Amino acid sequence: MLRHLLTLAVAATLLAPLTSFAEDAPVVPVAPAAPTAPAAPVAPKKHDHLGGKISAVDATAKTITLTHHKKDTVVTIAADAKIYKIGDVKGSPTGTFADLTVGALVTTHITGDETAPTATEVHLRAPKTTAPVAPAAQ
Repeated sequence: MLRHLLTLAVAATLLAPLTSFAEDAPVVPVAPAAPTAPAAPVAPKKHDHLGGKISAVDATAKTITLTHHKKDTVVTIAADAKIYKIGDVKGSPTGTFADLTVGALVTTHITGDETAPTATEVHLRAPKTTAPVAPAAQ
């Protein structure tokens, strides 16, 4: 151990004068950077899923109105939208626009912004039910 400490001390003593050369190096001027255009503002992330209960259906306009947290949003259903019924396997939708009825719970995959969303996929969901509580046995 003493031998290692002695080796380190000698190495430090021999290398110390070499560090002064770095301080004597001439300063090289650096050309100023070219001005850059300001960064474009980052758009907020658009929601790509929208869910809720269907409160209205317009078959002529191919739209549904979803109610979620007491807010209504009109969603256009794309002509090539995939409509998945409960139990459908991903990639094999069997639903049609006629399956989108008032009161149904759905989750949609949307494009566009929140003011004019267009659904490319619609997934019908099972309604949440509460099982009746059986009376306690006495």
